Amino acid sequence: MNWIARTLILGSFALAGNALAVAAQPPLDLHSPPEAVAKQLHKINEQLADGETYSEISVDDRSKVRAALGRITGAIEVAGGRPLSPEAETNAFNDQEIVNTILTQAKEDSRLVCERERQMGSNRIVSKCMTVAERNRLRDQGQKAARDLSQRQLQWTPAAGR
Repeated sequence: MNWIARTLILGSFALAGNALAVAAQPPLDLHSPPEAVAKQLHKINEQLADGETYSEISVDDRSKVRAALGRITGAIEVAGGRPLSPEAETNAFNDQEIVNTILTQAKEDSRLVCERERQMGSNRIVSKCMTVAERNRLRDQGQKAARDLSQRQLQWTPAAGR
């Protein structure tokens, strides 16, 4: 009986590890075959243009990604189906890291999170959905408002209020 439980637990860990490995696949992988890389580049460009997938990406980051994608595409076209030179390969992999870092963070920030909460003065439960970035912005705005209010209270003197 004990060995059955251990086998089930180890099997579930193995399955969970496989699921995490699949989910953690980067948007761009230059180690893939050339056809797959071309599909990845096309897909990333489509997702950048659709306004939904990477909706929380800043204009500066969006331009960095487009520039890196352009340099990668240019290096692949110059190679013409041959392997990249060591210098071009290094530059392409550095650009790949830029793209993967920015897009992975943007995808996380664009993830929709819903909470169910009761409305004030009612027993009715309402779902409130926001992206992670929207939640972070609201939290930061609340903290800034609290700091500003605290600073104003420190600057106010009772004698001036009379």
